This record gives sequence, structure tokens and C-alpha cells, in this order.
Amino acid sequence: MWTKHVCKRFMSSKTLLTIEDLPRAKGLPFIGTHLSMIASGPSRLHKYIDKRHKQLGPIFRDNVGPVEGIFVSDPDSMRLVLTKLEGKYPKHFVPESWIIYNEMYNYKRGLFFMDDEEWLHYRRIMNKLILRPDTEEWLKVPISGAATKFTEQWKTKCESGPYQPKLPDELYTMSIETMLSVMMGSNYVASTDSYNELVQRFAEKVYNILSYSALITLLPAKYYVKYKFPAWKGFVDAADGTLSIGQEIMDCIYKTDNLGDGLVSKLKENGLSEIEMTRIALDFVIAAGDTTAVTTQWMLYLLCKNPQVLNKYRSLLDNKEEEQNFSKGIIKETMRLYPAAAFVARILPNDCELAGYNIPAGKAIILSIYSAGRNPEHFTEPLKFDPRRWYKNDEPDSEKVMTPHASIPFAIGGRSCIGRKIAMLQMKEVLKKVVENFDLQMLNQNAEDIMRMVLVPEEPLKIILTKR
Repeated sequence: MWTKHVCKRFMSSKTLLTIEDLPRAKGLPFIGTHLSMIASGPSRLHKYIDKRHKQLGPIFRDNVGPVEGIFVSDPDSMRLVLTKLEGKYPKHFVPESWIIYNEMYNYKRGLFFMDDEEWLHYRRIMNKLILRPDTEEWLKVPISGAATKFTEQWKTKCESGPYQPKLPDELYTMSIETMLSVMMGSNYVASTDSYNELVQRFAEKVYNILSYSALITLLPAKYYVKYKFPAWKGFVDAADGTLSIGQEIMDCIYKTDNLGDGLVSKLKENGLSEIEMTRIALDFVIAAGDTTAVTTQWMLYLLCKNPQVLNKYRSLLDNKEEEQNFSKGIIKETMRLYPAAAFVARILPNDCELAGYNIPAGKAIILSIYSAGRNPEHFTEPLKFDPRRWYKNDEPDSEKVMTPHASIPFAIGGRSCIGRKIAMLQMKEVLKKVVENFDLQMLNQNAEDIMRMVLVPEEPLKIILTKR
């Protein structure tokens, strides 16, 4: 296995290597490694790439379907890509299925689909509203309210005995309700019952669209369209439903007498029209709801599999500072082991040097977030769930973080996750309220992680809640 020391030796070399010198897995004539990737399946792409990193080192070339990518797992190189090499207008990969769909049906979409000046304009507005340090103060109120509503519903269902929730469905719904609460602020609490049916339908469609998106990956999406594969029909139905119900929700918000004190009101104050707000808000809800719900599932799974961690956290609930530190460690460990985005991709605008190689402009650089977070060169006992490894102070019996920036689940730089502050606040609130109110028993013995656009459990997680 190559090490980061070898990588740094190349970086310090006076003679840069070319892209043709990059390690590459041996494949068959004409089709390369395509069959190997198909055999692994799109749902296990992260494990296929992790295996290649172990064979070929921290940087190599391979094809993902029709796209050739340069895969990178070295933390210093990943940081370089996201802080300097990506440029003023970072370009990432948008699934081809979405590009075709948007063109076929003439949909204008939000931040995820924007580039160049358009992206930078709206990104700056959103940065100001939800990422600045002082924004946490107003975000806490709607997020805490949504978490309280969620746990109260579980408490009611536990009145007659232990309750087994439909975990993915209920967490999806909770995450979407949290986002709507952020959109409307205090207005959502007063009108939540009128949105219940819409939220349930919306959550179902969001879940379906991500599942179908994952199916349409290893072959060019145009073939799914041309030959009318069932996956394409399923994708279109889910996309139509998601955008239609989402528009219905936004129309309900706009019809209220007072937009309230949430994000929609703040976007309007910054001069956005209803059409612009809908573009921004819908994609925001779709992306944030899914990634946060999935991470919360993994967090509950890891806590149940590690009862000593759960008990330690429960013992700190009366100490606000210690509870906050430990909850942050729990969430960071969860995202290190199960990052919602196993990969982050950028298309670099200029020729550049990366890990000792001269990379031409326009190449796809794919950062292996999953592999970097599980590499023993970066984390001692990387498969161990140890929230205390993130403590800044000395903690006995904890495995320290050797390379903190090897775990970047939200990415960094200009195009980092716009919803990261909301996600962290939501997970902290849900974690605290669930552990305070319930004893937890996970029925899954060993959950396998697979990719359906985001990293999800292969089988639905089954948890038993008992009211404390």
C-alpha cells in the first residue's frame, strides 16, 4: 500500500509526473475495469474504490460508467482541491439523469444545479442567512421545536408499551419537517397540522427519487431514456411528484398572511422573488432532509452497538458543556464512519499540480471521503466508534485523531455543504431528546452500508423504543 509519505515525496519532486503516469487498475481490452465495477454494483461503488485505494495508493485513475475520474484519498490533496484548486466558481458533478430531466421538462433548479456567477450570487445570500456564526441563534428555535414535536410523537406511541418505528420513513419526515420549520419559523408551529399530509407525500417521493437516481449511474442516462428502461420511468414519476408536491408546499407558505420569521421571509427581504425562493428552498429541503435523516439513522445504530458510549452520553445530560462536547463527538464519529456523501467531486478549471502529478484542466477529481475517514494512517483503530477522539483535551482510553482533516463529511471551501449548520443543530437536538426520553434496542446485528446517492443501510434499521 502506498502511504501519504510516498505521496509527499512525489509532491516535493522537481519533475512532475503526467496524468498518464497515474496508477490505474488493469482491465480488459476496450472495456477496461467496467466489468469489475458492474460486478460490484453501483450500490457498492464506495467499497470498490476503497479496495482500489488499498491496491493503488492515495491517487489513481478509473472510470465510473462513462466518466473517467481521478480518485484522491490523501487529506492534504483533498484539502488543496477544495480550498485552492477548485477556483472561484467550483464545479461539481450533477447526475446526468437530473440534467436530462431538467432539460426535457424545462425546470430551473436551485444551488446544487447552478454554476458561475448565478451560483455565487445565491450562495452569498445563503451564506449570510444560515452559515454566519450569529445565525445559529435564530436557527435553534425552529429546529428545537421540530425535534420536540418529533420526540413527543414517539412518546405518545410508547404510552402502551415498546414501539418500533418505521425508522427511515419517520426520520425522513422529521428532517423535512425540520426544514419547513426553518423555512417558516414560528409560523410553522402554528400551522403544522395543515402540512402533515403534504409532508408525508413529499418524504415518500424524495426517498424514491434518490433510489432511482442511484440505479441510473453505470450506464449513460441517455440510454435509459432511449430504451425506456423501467428505472427511467420510476425516476421521472418520482421527480414529477417531488417537484409538484414541493411547489404545493411553497404555494401554501406564500398564501399565509405573514411569511413569519423563517428563511423564506429572510430570502424575501434579500430581494428574491417567489420563483427564486422556490428554486432555492425546494432543492435545499430535498438535499438536507435526506442526508440528515440518513446520518441520524447511523448515529442511533452506532449508539446501540456501543452501549458504553450511549451510557456515557446519558450520564452527561445534566452538564450542558460536557453534553455538547460529547454530542459533537458522536456526530463527527458517525459522519467519519458513514459519511452521507461517500465522494465529493470537482471539475478543476485550470491545469494544476496535485500530489506530484500535472493534472490538465477539465478533469474530474473525485475525493474519496469514505476511504479517507477509515484509513488507519489517519485514525487509530479506524473502525472503532470513539467520540472522545475528537476532544481537544486529553481523554484517557480514547484513540486520538491523527489527521482531523481526513474526515470532511460536509466538504470545505466555497461549495461546501450549505446546510451543515442546520444539520448539526438538528442532530444534536434529536440525539439529546431521544436519549433523554427512550431506552433504545437495535435489532440489526451488523448493518451493511450501500450507496443510493447517499450512504444508507442495506436493510432498514429496526429499533425498539421504550419510554424512560
